[in-house]
Amino acid sequence: MYQLVERKVLSIKGADAFSFLQGLLTQDITLAAPDKLIYAFALTPQGKILFDCFITQTSDNQYLLDLPAFYFTEALAHLQAYKLRSKVEFIDLSDSYSAAVSEKADNPELFPDPRVATLWPRGIVASEKSIAMPDAAKHIYHEQRIIAKIADFDADIEPSAFFPAHLGLTDAAVSYNKGCYIGQEVTARLRWQGRSRKKLYILQLPQGHQRGTEVLQHNKKVGVLLGGINTAPSGTPGYMALAIMRDDLFNESEEVSLRANADVI
Repeated sequence: MYQLVERKVLSIKGADAFSFLQGLLTQDITLAAPDKLIYAFALTPQGKILFDCFITQTSDNQYLLDLPAFYFTEALAHLQAYKLRSKVEFIDLSDSYSAAVSEKADNPELFPDPRVATLWPRGIVASEKSIAMPDAAKHIYHEQRIIAKIADFDADIEPSAFFPAHLGLTDAAVSYNKGCYIGQEVTARLRWQGRSRKKLYILQLPQGHQRGTEVLQHNKKVGVLLGGINTAPSGTPGYMALAIMRDDLFNESEEVSLRANADVI
C-alpha cells in the first residue's frame, strides 16, 4: 500500500458524532460503514467547496476522516467552530494512521474509490502498513485520475473557488435526500436550475503551466487551468491538464491559448 502524504487523518468520535457530521457535510453519513469509504464536501454558506474528505466508520460513535494536509488546520478549525454543545471529540491521528492506495484490488483494508471505481482502491490504514509512493507509481495514479476527470483537492482545487457541480462530483459527494447542511440551499438550487455553465475538461498542452492560468479562445477567457501532469513518462511528450471551462463559450474543436499574468502564451 502506498501512503498519500498529501492527506492527514482525523478521528471524530462521541455520542453526537453522526448528527454532527450529518449537519455539516454534503454526503449522507448513514452510508458510512467499516467496510467502505464515502466521499463528501464541507461547503461555505454560499455553496462553494471548502475541503473534501473521505469517511469511514470504525464504530457506532467514531468516524475517521481523510483530509487534505495543506488545509488540515483550517478544516479542523471549521469543524470545531460548529461543535457548540455537541458531544464530539477531535483527535489528529496522522502520526499513526494514513490515507493509502494500492494498484492491487485484493487488499481487504482498501475499498473502491467513491469518486470513480476505476481509480486505485483507497482506505485509511495504520501508517506502518503503508510505504512512500515511488515516482513511477505516483505518475500512474495521477495520470489515471486526470483521465477519469477527477480533480484532486490537493493538486487542483483552491478552497472556496468552485461549486460541486463544476467538478462533476455531485453524484459521488452530495446527497439530495438527507436534509439540511451548510451550503445545502445553494447546492439544491443549482441542481434544479439544470447543468452548470462551468464544467471540467481535459486539455492536452505542449508544456506545463501553473494552476490558475487563464484559458483563452479568440482572445476571450473561457476557463482556468487546474493541475496537470507531464505525459512524457507514458511515452507521449506534452502535458495533460484539467481545466474548469465555461461550457457555453468553450469549443473543444478549436485551439486554445493561455494567459499567465498579462502574457498570452
